Amino acid sequence: MIELAKEKVRQALNWVKEKVRQALNWVKEKVRQALNWVKEKVRQALNWVKEKVRQALNWVKEKVRQALNWAKEKVRQALNWAKEKVRQALNWVEEKTKPIFCIVICIAVILAIHFFGIIAWFENHIQISKEVKITDIISTLVTCSIFFFGYQISKAQKNIAKEKLKLDLFDRRYKIYNAFKNGGGALNKKLDENEVTKIMSRMYDGYQESLFLFGEEVYDRLYHIYLAIQSLLVNTGQFNYLKSFPHDDDLYKNEIQPLVQKMRQDRTKIDEFYHDIDKIFSKYMSFEDLNIK
Repeated sequence: MIELAKEKVRQALNWVKEKVRQALNWVKEKVRQALNWVKEKVRQALNWVKEKVRQALNWVKEKVRQALNWAKEKVRQALNWAKEKVRQALNWVEEKTKPIFCIVICIAVILAIHFFGIIAWFENHIQISKEVKITDIISTLVTCSIFFFGYQISKAQKNIAKEKLKLDLFDRRYKIYNAFKNGGGALNKKLDENEVTKIMSRMYDGYQESLFLFGEEVYDRLYHIYLAIQSLLVNTGQFNYLKSFPHDDDLYKNEIQPLVQKMRQDRTKIDEFYHDIDKIFSKYMSFEDLNIK
């Protein structure tokens, strides 16, 4: 009987110990879940704060960039207005003086043909001061006519140089246009890494030169589309790498989902650019409209 009672007591103690152990494990699990919940909420709050700070900084940067672009545009317009006024003034002077030069040429030709006869006539009919000679007057007129002919030749050479510069400018602009027109091919999955690198290199060189060949507006568009294509390529590689891992809710929520969202944003930006690419470049690619001052 005593042995039986001991066994019962031992079993009761073991049962109590097991229940206490289970209760402790339950409490530990609940505490762990509560800590994880708190950590997740703190992480979400920090991410929310970081996102708001990032948005605020981006907003400030965008406003500063817009202000700088506005100031640049106003300065550019003022310079263009001043250049146009100077050009108009020079054209007006040229237009007004052209008839005078024509008259001078005609007089010079007539005087050259009848040079000796005119000298003899002056000597017989007109008394001229000893300080002034007829030959000096005629030489002055001939010099003026030579100057006029030189001016016309210089103007013709300037026009030829302008046309050549137009052609060179068109070729360099078309090279950039072609680089970005074909730049979407970098997203083709069938291309190897070397071909993609070549395409991205041409686009990089193109947007660098575009600031000088097109101006701030086109440069800004090309720069951001280059970054979007580069970002999409990098994120696509990262996405394919993450897909190789076993499915995990935390991995999907914290890594894959934001990555996919960024890829969609880049893809939308790229599609919009290639929809408008001809419109963006068209006003700069018309050979007749190339304006060389």
